[in-house]
This record gives sequence, C-alpha cells and structure tokens, in this order.
Amino acid sequence: YSQKTLVTYQLKKAKYQNKSYESNEQHKKTISFFSKTKSCCNNSKLDQEEIERINAIPSIEDKTRTLPHWLVYVAWILVILSILTSSFFVILYSLEWGAQRANEWLITMMLSFGQSILIIDPLKVFLITAILSCLIRRPYNDETLDFDDPFTGALLANNNLTHVDYNDEICNEKNFKKIAIQRRVHLFDLRPIDSKEMGRAREQRLREIKMGQIIREIIIYVFFTVVLLFLSYQSRDTNSHGLYRDTKHLFITENFNDVTSIDAWWDYCNNILLKGLYAQPWYNNKNLTWREKLTTATRVSMRVGAPRIRQLRVKDNSCRIHRRFKHIISHCRNDYNWFDDDTKHYTSRWETVLDKNTPNLNNETNNQEKRCKTPWCYQSSIYTKSDPLSAIYKTYKGGGYVVSLGRTYEKALSVLDELHSQNWLDQLTRAVIIDFSLYNANVNLFVAVTLSFEMTSMGSVIQDHRIKVFRLYDHIGSYGLIVYIFELFFIIFTIYSIVHETSLIIKHKRGYFRKFWNVTSFLTAIFSIIIIIMYGTKKALTRLAIRSLKKTEMAYAQMGFAIFGRSLRSFRNLFNSLTTCFRMLLGEINAPAMIAVSRVYGAFFYLSFVILVFIALLSIFITILNDSFARVKRELIAKKYRNEMMDFMWSAFRKIVGLNNQKKSKNEKEKEKERMPVNSMNETNKAPLATADDEEI
Repeated sequence: YSQKTLVTYQLKKAKYQNKSYESNEQHKKTISFFSKTKSCCNNSKLDQEEIERINAIPSIEDKTRTLPHWLVYVAWILVILSILTSSFFVILYSLEWGAQRANEWLITMMLSFGQSILIIDPLKVFLITAILSCLIRRPYNDETLDFDDPFTGALLANNNLTHVDYNDEICNEKNFKKIAIQRRVHLFDLRPIDSKEMGRAREQRLREIKMGQIIREIIIYVFFTVVLLFLSYQSRDTNSHGLYRDTKHLFITENFNDVTSIDAWWDYCNNILLKGLYAQPWYNNKNLTWREKLTTATRVSMRVGAPRIRQLRVKDNSCRIHRRFKHIISHCRNDYNWFDDDTKHYTSRWETVLDKNTPNLNNETNNQEKRCKTPWCYQSSIYTKSDPLSAIYKTYKGGGYVVSLGRTYEKALSVLDELHSQNWLDQLTRAVIIDFSLYNANVNLFVAVTLSFEMTSMGSVIQDHRIKVFRLYDHIGSYGLIVYIFELFFIIFTIYSIVHETSLIIKHKRGYFRKFWNVTSFLTAIFSIIIIIMYGTKKALTRLAIRSLKKTEMAYAQMGFAIFGRSLRSFRNLFNSLTTCFRMLLGEINAPAMIAVSRVYGAFFYLSFVILVFIALLSIFITILNDSFARVKRELIAKKYRNEMMDFMWSAFRKIVGLNNQKKSKNEKEKEKERMPVNSMNETNKAPLATADDEEI
C-alpha cells in the first residue's frame, strides 16, 4: 500500500513538459480578476506611496505544488518492478505447491481480485471521496472560473475597464464617463431575476434543504440500526451451538428419557449426572489436580459453584375423602399448587415436624431458614435466589427442600447415597429440579442447565431440560474495546434523540403526536432509556453474583498459594497453604520470608491477615467464649438453686419424721456457711431462676 501511494502521488504531482502558451495567458488573465481593483476617484493626483501600496498587493495564484517531470519515469519503473517481482514469486510458489494446489490458489486469487476490483475498491473510493468532500473542501482558486458564464465575463470586463496604469496618465472626467458607458453595456446581462424564476429557485432550495434533512436522518438511523444490531448480537457466538450440543450430549442421554420412577432417578444421578459434572480419574489412574477437579467430564468447562437439587412436595391428607369411599381409600392428596404445597421443616426421613418451640431452631421464621440448611428444611425463593420454573405439567415456586452436592465427586456421591438411604424422595414429591452452571473459558461463554423431573399424582414422571448459553464478560480483549465504543455510540444517540424529540415537542406541542413517525421516534427514545437501565441492572446483578461466588472460606489460603507458591515450601499447594494459615493463627508467622518473595504483596498479605484474623476474628471468638461462660455460669447458679431446694425438702422431711433434733456434723456446718452467699443471691434473683426452671420443666 505504501508503494501504491507513492506511485500515485508521483504520477499526479509531476509537471508536464509541454505547457501551452494559451493556457499561461488565460491563467494570467484570471489572476487579474482576483487582483485588488484600483479605481480612480477624482481628478486629483494620488499619493505615490498609496499607489505603490495598492500595486504591491499580491494576487491569488495557484498554490499547487508540483514535482519534477523526471519522477514520472521513476514511478513507472516502480510499477514494472513490482509487477515482475510479484510474478516471479508467484511462479516459484506455484512450482513448489504442485498443479492441484496452484490451480486452487489461482482460482481463489482471481476471485478475490475480481471482487476487489469490481466491488470493494469502487465502494471504498466512493465512501472515502464522499467523506473527504464533506469534510475537506477545495479552496476557491483561479482555475475554477467558468469563462463562458455571463456573470464572470461581465466582472472580468468591469475589472479591465476600471484598471488604469497610474504611472502613464491620470484619470479625468472623459475617461470616467467612457468607463461608465462600457460598464453599462457589459452589465446588461446582470439584470434582476424574474419573480417567477425567483420563486422556482426558492422552491428548489427548500427541496434541497428538505432532502438534506432526510438524507441526514436516514444516515443517522442506519448507523443507529447497525449499532443496535451489533449490541444485540454481540453476546451471541458461533461457538454457542457447539457448547450447547456438547452439554446436551453429556447430560441428556437415553437414561434421562428413561427416568419413569424414583429408582430410575437415583440411577440417572449416580451414573450419568455425577460422572458428567465431575471429572473422573485418568485412564492410568493418575490423580486429578485441584484445577481438574473443578471441571466437568470433558475437562473443558468448569463448574460455577456447587450443583444444587431442589425438591417440591405436597401435604399428606390435604383433601377430604367422601364418606362412601373411606373404607376403600385410606389417604387423599391434592395436586401441587402454590397455595397448598408443603413448606414445613422436618427431621430426617420426613418424620418429625419442627415447629417454633423446637429448641434446635430460633423462634423467628427467618432465623429458622438461616439456621436450618439441611435437605429436610424448606427454604423460600428469597433465600434460594431462584425464579419460578414453568415446566411441562406445572409451574413451580423458586423455593423448596434444597441440597448442595458439593465441589468434589466423592462429596456428591456420599450426599446422594445418604439421601437415598433416608428416602428423601417419596410419594409426596411432586418435582425435583437440578440446577448448575458451567463456564468455558476458551470461548468465554456460560451455560445454565436446568433439569426438571415432574412426578404427577398418577405416578408418571415427566422429564424436561433447559440449556441456556450466554456471555457475561463482554469487554475482554480487542473485541471488548469495540463493544465499549458501540455502547458509547448508543448512549450518544440516545442523548441526541432525547434532546431532539424534546425540542420538537416544545415546538409543536400536541401536533407532534399527530404524525406516526414522530410517535415512532419518541417511543425509540423511551425504549433506548429502558435498555440502558436494564443493561445497568444486568451488570450490577452479574457483579453481585460473581462476588458471592468469590466469597470463600479459603480466600487467604488461595491468595498465599498464588503469591508464594513458587518460592515458599509452606505454600507449595493449596493444602499446605491452608495448613500454614492455621499455623499463623497460632502465632507462627514467617513474615521476613513473605516480604523477601514480594515486598509489596508479602507485606499486604501479612498485614491484612494480622488485622482481619487476629483482631476481627479473634475478637469474635472471645465474644463467643464470653457468652458461653455467662451461659455456663447461669446454668451452674440454677443447678445450685435446685440442690438447695432438694436440701430444703430433705430437712422438711426430717422435721416431719422427728429427726430434726440431731446435731449437725462439722461438714454440714461448713457447707451451710459456704451456701450463705448463694442463698442471699438466690433471694435477690429468685424470679429469673424460677422462670428458667419453669422453662426446663
């Protein structure tokens, strides 16, 4: 391209040798038109300095710079050399490739060359010329004059008549009248325009202005459409179908469609679901690394969080049995609905209902949900952060009895075995929903998978699956910069639309809404504002979700492994890093070694760990211990009070049977002296202790 530009510049700017005399003369005549007009004012003699100043005014000449003529030959030599060089290498490559590959390459080159010559290059030249002609206009010079135009001819004649050589003669009245008569003859063609022609010219100008507005609006809306289409489809990827297909083949197999009972569901989870969600050991029984344990069976996609199973149930005996059928039907259950589903808390095997008076849970319902995280406790959609699911048969709530499978295959297998042994699924189960998310870093795409199994009251099982592939990280790499630019264009267009439509509404008021396209533009501006708000909400929710996933109890262990894993043996893997953090809790901190590895990150790790762990966490631990000590102290006081009541009852019994006259032993007297402060304290705190006893009784 640089060679092409150089050759074009040389051929365009090089001077020609044969420059005609007539063209030079015409150029000189044209220059005189742009010279400063020197007219005689009166019969008096002008000041010589003023005359010299007027004659010294330079005329507007052609300022086009040219190159020497011999550079034309240099340009043609460069053209010939470039053609010969490219042809030489093309022949060599074709000999090296062979006949078949050379023919394919030649066909491809001819197609691309023809496409470039016929379509791409003309389109580029047209667009570049149009843009440059609008932005950079050529200055008005001598060569742009049309000498056949009567207006230009009259002005040139007028200029020649009024130009007088002051060095030869002085203007007199005779010359002035002669000049005036000749000017009147030459200016006859410049008579006023007819009113009809003026009206037609005005209408033509108004049409041109209207056409310019229409073209400008078309260009703006076409550009807006391009920006909107790009932003709408930038989250779509050609790899989405491949990722969707691989995920579907991994989990939606023949066994998925064969789930027709509870036992078949357990078989599917153990044989298909877990083996697809968690990577299995290598063929040579090589252990998986901690990174490989986060991936699926394909070892390409990573799990985002732990997979979750959610069960929705109905109440037992939730409907009445007609008296004529009571001897036939022993129980009756309603079908699933939002207002009569089971939301109680149970113990294992769905045996005991946990109510508000159960000591294992707090009295408040919200605190019950926070503390009861077992698969036997109901969790609302606010706590599970799940949306209602519209399946094939019914629409189900976002809450349910939730169980997390964990982050390893062994943990998930043990969880399922325990639930299976305790009959987590039974006749009251109406839906089982499996949710998990995957992330493929190679294509920067997320996958949200929802597997639903509806168990109807008739005993059948309806399977359904939903696999959604989407992108959350839009601004990654050079493509992300393009997305930023298009988003900025969209915001600028929205602001322009708001200002433009607001000005039109103020100008036309109610008449603005009488035109269809005005209403369309107004709705476009409103929907653009809604899109920006929804986009901001999406980004905020995405950050909250990713931030919740990043909150982990092993944050410092992972941070230490990432910073010091290559240099310090105590952080060589995640397990040793976690062990080192526990040792740091006991005060065994090797701060100089950390700072030696990284002066900045080592000091930050040490200071943040000391501040957060030793000050914050240990303060929490001390508070918990103080609360435990206070609780134990209250229990001991209550126990002493109960012992004293037993002594009082025993003494009363001895008094009744007549054994009260015996003398007290020395040890009993000492015990009585020791109990004196306790008795006095019990007198003051008698009401609270009685309340505590009443609660335990």
